[in-house]
Amino acid sequence: MSPKNILVVEDDKALAEAIQIKLKKTGYNVFVARSVPDAIDSYKNHSPIDLVWLDHYLIGRENGLDFLEYLRNDANGKDTPILVVSNTISPELIKAYQTKGANKFFTKSDVKLDELIQEVQQLT
Repeated sequence: MSPKNILVVEDDKALAEAIQIKLKKTGYNVFVARSVPDAIDSYKNHSPIDLVWLDHYLIGRENGLDFLEYLRNDANGKDTPILVVSNTISPELIKAYQTKGANKFFTKSDVKLDELIQEVQQLT
């Protein structure tokens, strides 16, 4: 069976690299984007994407909700598991992400990277 494809959408370059390294060591193909336009390009170029690791705040004017809306409107992305990992998850944002179909929510500062890798494994 071929490795699963994970799209990491994260504006913090150092954190994105750490996530990428951990996921690759676990056996995933990993693609990183730091903005919504980059995430859309990566999604189109590397489909099928088996899971999206999504931050709320990204480089540029658009945020994680904008990308999630794009994904849910795409025939291939409507069922893709979404793991939202952000330091700015308020109850209002969680509700907005739930409404758009995100699967899980984590506050970066409250969870270890290894725990998030386990979540990825469960969702894929």
